[in-house]
Amino acid sequence: MAPTAATIILIDATELVRRGWCQGDDARDAKGRKVAPGSPSACRWSLLGAIVASAGGAERLQDRRTLADVAKASLAIGLATGEESLRDWNDARGRTVGEVVAAFEDAVALLERFRPSATDVLA
Repeated sequence: MAPTAATIILIDATELVRRGWCQGDDARDAKGRKVAPGSPSACRWSLLGAIVASAGGAERLQDRRTLADVAKASLAIGLATGEESLRDWNDARGRTVGEVVAAFEDAVALLERFRPSATDVLA
């Protein structure tokens, strides 16, 4: 079964933070300046910035389906981290990129574990 849109967002976001991760801003360019997560010059992303960039950028959040997929992805990350504020969790002193990647991987596993099967939907 193909992954859901929310799962794809999390998988893509994982790859972004593996390439470059930041704290304090949603995204930064190569010179460390704050940029929009979907900006072509972005090369480091926070947890939330990576989710937004993977969904196609902030302008795509106007689309209800995209917003719903981002909400599902964010909820899964919240469950994986056990935190209400994903920004605070990302920006916590001592947080590592490894912990962020692990949270994304745990969130993907949660979405896949609780994904309804075709028989559940048709029942």
